[in-house]
Amino acid sequence: GIVLYGRDNRELDILLFPEVLDYISPGGSLLLAGRSGVGRRTATCVVSHMHGASLFTPKISRSYSLKHFKSDLKTVMQSAAVDGQQVVLLLEDHQFVHPSFLEMVNSLLSS
Repeated sequence: GIVLYGRDNRELDILLFPEVLDYISPGGSLLLAGRSGVGRRTATCVVSHMHGASLFTPKISRSYSLKHFKSDLKTVMQSAAVDGQQVVLLLEDHQFVHPSFLEMVNSLLSS
């Protein structure tokens, strides 16, 4: 998977631990926690590429608001539910610029 990702996107020089390989199975949710720079985003990119899923992450800017976040979530959910596409939604801690973002994600996960 890493070799194919390197051919299609960018070359990677990473080491995968057996624990990471256990999470590569499809059909679930995953929460990756750790210090900055440990490879969470890279592992997510590789896994989504291996499963043929599109990776979506919000593009945060100064003017990013709750309206933008709702629109981004709507786009991702429509791709997955209506269009039947495999989608990976990558949300990182720095993207939760408003407390209501976390509340919305929590509501989605609990439903």
